[in-house]
Amino acid sequence: MRLRSVYAALLSLLVASACSGGPAIPPLTQHGSASARSGSLVVRVKVPKRRRGRHTRFISPATQAMTVSVAGPTPIANKVIGLTPASHGCDGSLGGTICTVTIGGLAPCPKKGNCYTATLVTYDAYDSATNTIPPTANKLSAAQSIGFPIVTGVANTFKVTLDGIPSSVVLVPNGSSVLTGTPVDKQFTFPKCNDTAQTVSVYGVDADGNYIVGAGAPAVSLATDNSAQLAVATPKPLSPNAFTLDPPVAPQYPYGNQLINLTATATPGTASGAAAATAHIRVTYSGDICGIVDEFSLPSGPPANPGGIAAGPDGKLWFTECTANKIGTITTLGAINVAVSPTTASTHPKYITAGPDGAMWFTENGGGGSSHIGRITTGGALNEYLTKTADSGPVSIVAGPDKTLWFTEPSLGDISNITTTGAPPAEYHVSGTAAPQQITVGPDLNLWFTDTGNNAIGTSTTLGAISENITLPISNAGPQGIANVNGQLWFALTNAAGVGTVTVTGNSAGFFAVGDLDAPYDAVAGPDGGFWVVDPPANAVVGFASNGVITQAVTIPTGSAQPNGIALGPDGALWVTEIAVNKIARIR
Repeated sequence: MRLRSVYAALLSLLVASACSGGPAIPPLTQHGSASARSGSLVVRVKVPKRRRGRHTRFISPATQAMTVSVAGPTPIANKVIGLTPASHGCDGSLGGTICTVTIGGLAPCPKKGNCYTATLVTYDAYDSATNTIPPTANKLSAAQSIGFPIVTGVANTFKVTLDGIPSSVVLVPNGSSVLTGTPVDKQFTFPKCNDTAQTVSVYGVDADGNYIVGAGAPAVSLATDNSAQLAVATPKPLSPNAFTLDPPVAPQYPYGNQLINLTATATPGTASGAAAATAHIRVTYSGDICGIVDEFSLPSGPPANPGGIAAGPDGKLWFTECTANKIGTITTLGAINVAVSPTTASTHPKYITAGPDGAMWFTENGGGGSSHIGRITTGGALNEYLTKTADSGPVSIVAGPDKTLWFTEPSLGDISNITTTGAPPAEYHVSGTAAPQQITVGPDLNLWFTDTGNNAIGTSTTLGAISENITLPISNAGPQGIANVNGQLWFALTNAAGVGTVTVTGNSAGFFAVGDLDAPYDAVAGPDGGFWVVDPPANAVVGFASNGVITQAVTIPTGSAQPNGIALGPDGALWVTEIAVNKIARIR
């Protein structure tokens, strides 16, 4: 004989109007709105008629009732749903029994995402006269919780069943969780700067899309591929579906934009003869900068004056020491090595970048009456190539889309490039009183550079066709650092004490914080999707949102450090050279 089972419980939101006779609920929308109105959660449970036949038992035939409790902005204590034809709120004339309970007065969620958690427990006894669970009743299932939203103007639904074979598995963040994402996409984002453990629930889902809960539900598990960066705590017996995700505790914040792979499994009882269902879930830490600064001192000795810095293909940060005439490396854990020196004395290595050939390339700003472009492998093998013109004073360098290295020569007013084989460099002159400073690759695959001499932003094709796209309207703005941030060029205005933007069409998009900074210099696209600059006189590193608003100003702990170069590390942190105090800073 087929066991009596709960087929599906449908939870849906009904918005209570402030006035009677109000308008009908509008169609489902992607985003609802939080308002002062309250919502009602209607729980409907369908219990099919008993049928004869061969069916494997998955739930106890003694199931008589279910309780639903709600936690969130408006917590609601246990509401009872009887699951028999004689139960309060049940109708047995519809080809089965339909039981309904309404939970009213729920305030809408303040923002998108789950802010409520419904906890379900089944019992083997029910008092229909009082619509209560008798004190002698036995629990048939442990507490199982499902996160859900309450959004005004939207029919929010999810379905549960007490009978089923899992065809898939879902992970659902519980109410108040900071995780964002959806169970359908199986992708979530964890705010990097939040070190609070988060509770999620894992459920088997049947072929009809119902969450399988109650006695006889499949056993679930959750595993991580990186317990150091995101640990998974084993559920307690009374809450078998609830898992805790534990991020590293401050100040050891996780790597920004790091991907953690979780594996969720739902295993039905052996009597079912069904296989386990598995899902692979991606959790990515956000790229937020939390404001934690760690400083690493360079080896003792004469002043090194670290300047340029860039991420290398070996997972290390590579930097130049202008005065010490050395090239150094630092691991993401702070281990420093500065054993390599250019063979030409007093070359003053300036900026450095990762080349398309797997080596690091750097500019040598002077020395011996000549200027060079240096190349160093990750194993320490070093070569130097003379620039085309003596004493050209190369400054900034970047790997171009044509697989050559492009660099600026302010003293000549030129943009130059060199092949990875060290072929004699080419030089392309910028018109006017040009003094090109820093250079980057734009979203249009042209080379973009700042020009303090012409007070302009310029471009060059990989064939050397140069144009000054825009002359800055701020007199003597002193454009310096430049970076491609989400398809738009952002640059630092050293003399104007602000930042600016320009599109690839050459149209100025705006100038921001003019006069609010001291003298911003080097720049980089941040892990958070923003624009970051070093501000040496302010002894700070400053971040900007896409609308030009300052999001953070992080002060370097060592006074008068004069942050100089800045780079995004493979760990999702910002790495900064402190030219005045011989240190490297990591900002997480």
